[in-house]
Amino acid sequence: MNTIFYITVVFLVLLTLILLFFIVKIALKTIKKSFIFNHVVVIGLSRTANQVALNLAKAGRKVILVSNEPVGIDTLTIRENGGLVLSEATYNLSLFKKARLDKAKIVFIATSEDDTNIILAQMISRIKKRNYGGGMLKLMVKINDADLKNLVSDYQESSNKNLVETTPFNTNNITAQYIYDKFPPHNYIDGETIRDKEKIICIIGNNDIATSFLLENSILSQYGDENNLKVFVICENAEVYLKSVLKKFPNISNFLNIVPIELENDNFSTNHKWNSLFINSIDSIDIAYFFGNKDAKLFSSALHFRQFLYEKTQNIRKVPIVVCLPEETEVLSLLDGDNIEKQSLSERYKNEIVIHLVRKYTDVCSVNRLIDASNETEVLAKAINYYYSIKFEFNELLNKHFKKSNNQEFLERIEKEVLEFKVKHGEPLQQIEQLVINFTKEYTKNSAEKITSIFGVNAQWNNLTDRKKESNRYVARHLDVKIYILKKLGLKTFTNDDIKNHFKYLAPIEHNRWSAEKLAFDFTYGNLPSTDKNLKKILKDTLKIHDQLIPFEKLDSSNKDKDLDMFYLLPLLQKIKENNKD
Repeated sequence: MNTIFYITVVFLVLLTLILLFFIVKIALKTIKKSFIFNHVVVIGLSRTANQVALNLAKAGRKVILVSNEPVGIDTLTIRENGGLVLSEATYNLSLFKKARLDKAKIVFIATSEDDTNIILAQMISRIKKRNYGGGMLKLMVKINDADLKNLVSDYQESSNKNLVETTPFNTNNITAQYIYDKFPPHNYIDGETIRDKEKIICIIGNNDIATSFLLENSILSQYGDENNLKVFVICENAEVYLKSVLKKFPNISNFLNIVPIELENDNFSTNHKWNSLFINSIDSIDIAYFFGNKDAKLFSSALHFRQFLYEKTQNIRKVPIVVCLPEETEVLSLLDGDNIEKQSLSERYKNEIVIHLVRKYTDVCSVNRLIDASNETEVLAKAINYYYSIKFEFNELLNKHFKKSNNQEFLERIEKEVLEFKVKHGEPLQQIEQLVINFTKEYTKNSAEKITSIFGVNAQWNNLTDRKKESNRYVARHLDVKIYILKKLGLKTFTNDDIKNHFKYLAPIEHNRWSAEKLAFDFTYGNLPSTDKNLKKILKDTLKIHDQLIPFEKLDSSNKDKDLDMFYLLPLLQKIKENNKD
């Protein structure tokens, strides 16, 4: 009898403890969720979504990954690093409530299907507008189809102002941009010797990232030389591939000297007869970039190319090689192993044979570049847009909101103050904005809150379509090229007088860069009306007609001067780079 009694008591105690354990576990989960705000919600189980969620979790950021599919082993490391993972049969309001969408700062949508991503973006935008209000929600939408992404970039307005900022992105495009920014040709081209007068890069491979990288070079690799950058495009059926590129981007050959080279074999064996122009130019090649769809094949091909170059030049280090790994396998992680004392394969390649490995997801899906937009390019792009807003937009805004006319003298004063502003370490954009707000507050006799809502940095930025934001980013990304050019001219201080003295050389460079960008994204030349502002806006913003898509020498003096604005802005942008907290 006593034995049965004791067994019963023990059983009840154990049962009570188990119940208490689950109650505490649920309570802790509830408490943990109640403290989640200003977090990132990542939607989808694609490679991009998983990598972004993992990078956020590793960075100590609050992240919730949600999916309508069963979660697998890929999400374990996200949980181990402090991220939450939620899964239900469908994407619905209940799931988004569990993910605390009302408290989220950023929603990153990256399922494998474009239509799903677009529908989710529309759904979340409506939910935010109807149910939550409050501060701005940044909505990032992955679009795999490049044409579809460009369409959204061109015409996606900042709807629900002060509620949702929608940013479409394409993984192939941002990978190409990452590679250009990290390994820009101007860091490697020299053209200093009698033997080596040309600037030559090789693009080996013909996937979508290679095409995007070719486009990046057409826009950004403008050096002011008589000869355009020469690009050897090396791949199977090279002439057919180049024809397909020119069919889509017919103006690209105006800005690059593209030479198709047939890939005779993946091993770069000299047993095959290679293009004579390519062979005769081996000593002048400055850098090579590899693109493809298989990690192992790219490893092998890059090594063989290094052998090929060494055989021809007897130099193992002259030509850096950059390999863009698609990460279709985990081979690099396997080869690196777990020994932290051992040099990784990436480090060995870089240090011993000057082969740099770029991983499409691990390296590119970084927190500051893809999520926070706090990277250098984004900060500079906002500063550039703000400068242009002061110069070309503020007059109309002053008239519209405060009935102020004859503002030229006031705006010229602000422009001068901004260009000469002494940036301090920390938050350069906020410092510049405060300067402008203080002047405008005194000028209009209005509150700082109202003025900031109209004339603030983010107010001006959020009024732009994604295409116009991207245009400012291209200007920012060309900054280092401009500095490279000025240093080649022997200039160190970049004063206004120095820039004016080199007007004929410098201004066409910016005009060519701007023209290449516009033509790459389907703008064309056409006359614009001088009096009908509405028609002019329709032609420029909807039909993509521009009257300045002509050679520099045919521009009037006013538009020629505009091309120097970015050079005058260089000292301020350099100060912003040096003092940006990130």
